[in-house]
Amino acid sequence: MNNTKKALLVCAIVFPSAAWSGPPMMQPGLWEITTKMEMPGMPMAMPPTKITHCYTPQDVENTGKTIPKDPSCTLDSHSVSGNKVAWTMSCKEKNGNMKGSGEMTYKGASYDGMMKMSVQSRGEQTMNMTYRYSGRRLGDCKK
Repeated sequence: MNNTKKALLVCAIVFPSAAWSGPPMMQPGLWEITTKMEMPGMPMAMPPTKITHCYTPQDVENTGKTIPKDPSCTLDSHSVSGNKVAWTMSCKEKNGNMKGSGEMTYKGASYDGMMKMSVQSRGEQTMNMTYRYSGRRLGDCKK
């Protein structure tokens, strides 16, 4: 085995995460998440909403747990490419069904993204909505 291969093998064994992955996509901790909904035809823009959420190390290891969704929704698929996560979801409500797709770009201590949802209400026309997300890490979770 030549010296270059030996050096690469040693680096992979001693520093496995540095050898095979980049910086963390999202850091665990307390996050402030801002959501803004846009819907064509609305006479007035809805104000953005802000919430805080504590993400554990286990949450950030599974990107499916960091995707914003309502409890009535199911994550149909998600994929990771670099620091981007894309997903599709569906929601079953008693008044109609929703389908959507989105993408989030993670930057360690912040992220931004968007999701497009289509709502098919019973007996009414389809409504389209766009949700825009931004998040920033505030610090460690409060115990």
